[in-house]
Amino acid sequence: MDAEGEEASPKHPGHETARGCSDVEPDIAAFPDFKPIPAPDVIQKVQFHEQPPMWLMFDFMTSEEIDYLLAKAEPKWERAQVHRAVIRDPAKHRSYVGGSSGKTSDVDTPFTATVGESRTAFMCVLGMPDPIVDRIQTRVSAVTGFPPEHVEALNMARYEPGQYFKEHHDGSFRPVTVFVYLSDLAEDDEGGETVFPYIGKAIRPRKGMAVMWNNRKPNGEEDELMRHEAQAPTKSIKFGLNCFVNEKPRQVVYVTKTGEILGSLKYCP
Repeated sequence: MDAEGEEASPKHPGHETARGCSDVEPDIAAFPDFKPIPAPDVIQKVQFHEQPPMWLMFDFMTSEEIDYLLAKAEPKWERAQVHRAVIRDPAKHRSYVGGSSGKTSDVDTPFTATVGESRTAFMCVLGMPDPIVDRIQTRVSAVTGFPPEHVEALNMARYEPGQYFKEHHDGSFRPVTVFVYLSDLAEDDEGGETVFPYIGKAIRPRKGMAVMWNNRKPNGEEDELMRHEAQAPTKSIKFGLNCFVNEKPRQVVYVTKTGEILGSLKYCP
């Protein structure tokens, strides 16, 4: 929706185009059994909100890439949890706490994960090394302008009818979020949108399209206008991909409440 409540349209008349997907390819030689999967030739980037700035990116992922990620995630779905992403630092552990507040805190206790009613969907964090995961992370780096080491492990989401993620903020420690829609909604589905209530925007999923926004103001403070929610679909299963850009070029580790590591980035000293 625009400021008066209209839905953001994927058919924006003015747009930027970004080429160069080939220059963000991973080293396929490192994966001898990998079968090539096409990447998009052109990504259309449309700024549809001025302040805070937000963009739509059309054809951010190909259907083949989406099918690959969904197949990779299929045996790994679990009930969504609020995770602590531990940033490994020589001096201390800086713990970035997800959830409805998105605040940060320094802790000396082990990291944890909890299940709550603010988020009822399923999730799956994709591990590395993997050529397509690496390709998508590097693509996120290219469109956000941050080095690849700042892109957290890709976090997939699955919303069945009635499942939701209540209003929350992704955290000021994450300067930018890129969310990719991995499926369309049924035409008669009355939910499933990503809603930004404080700026009057609602994004309806379109397969392969990404929405990008800044989580903090130019001075580094958390931008409360970017609080958002995932509305529950009414008839469709909605798939999405969270691509979080972290302020720290550090190793980010996600774990379940039992201590199992779900995914991590390479350590950057």
